[in-house]
Amino acid sequence: MFISDFEKYKTEIRDLNLTQKKQKPSAHSSSLQVIVSLLKNKKYVEAIAILEELKKKGDIKNVHHQIYHFLGDAFAGLENYESAIVNYSKALKTRILEEILLTKLAIQHQKNGKDELAVKFYQRALKFKPDSAFIHNNLGTALLNLGFNLKAKASLEKALNFNPK
Repeated sequence: MFISDFEKYKTEIRDLNLTQKKQKPSAHSSSLQVIVSLLKNKKYVEAIAILEELKKKGDIKNVHHQIYHFLGDAFAGLENYESAIVNYSKALKTRILEEILLTKLAIQHQKNGKDELAVKFYQRALKFKPDSAFIHNNLGTALLNLGFNLKAKASLEKALNFNPK
């Protein structure tokens, strides 16, 4: 079972908003705020349409990673895991929010029945955030699905140590 993505998503949005406040407002920041609202309200198709338009404009150098990241979120919401993976991978190439994107890639692979790939992405994400209960929990689940019971137990115990709730 996956830990709810909602809490992770709320933290990510908060961090994104803090980053945007530190930067000078851009023409795209209001569009991105609309996207965030659409994603929170599960209006994925509308979000994809706006994001695709932003991509076509071509003047998105500062927010390029965010567009692919949000496209990944929207496709994941639609349970189109392959498209989510493609877009998260494109966002990952920018190396911004790397542990979050690695974790999202792992989750999509796991939901798509590819636990071996999920394990690899969770392990990469742990290099950036080794104390993440969220990542350890999901890694443990993927390892359990693959029959690596001792490794799964160790990962799940780490998750409990980092977040005993």
